[in-house]
Amino acid sequence: MAFKNYRKETSERSDEANWAKKILIEKTGLFFDSIEGCNENKDNIVTHLMERARIDFSDEKSTDEEVLKEIIKLETLDTLQRKINFAKSFNCPLTYVLYCNENKHVWVYTK
Repeated sequence: MAFKNYRKETSERSDEANWAKKILIEKTGLFFDSIEGCNENKDNIVTHLMERARIDFSDEKSTDEEVLKEIIKLETLDTLQRKINFAKSFNCPLTYVLYCNENKHVWVYTK
């Protein structure tokens, strides 16, 4: 596999330690899933919801199945499905952006 060392980077860096989020889930069963980015057109209509992960990259090719498996490890299947469903409620896809700073490469996956 060419993509390795997937790292979830988010603007909400303290998400793992968010005690309020944990209590919300425990007490109410509600989820507080954050989505990294949103794109809107000139009419202020959402066109894409985006997530991202930083990766290490070698000059080989990863299969779509390998990439999906790694994204599920980052997100968990339930969280990823909730994000896909949320994007569908806006009639748009969830786009996952993988990037490698060192090689200055970007890959886009859409579901």
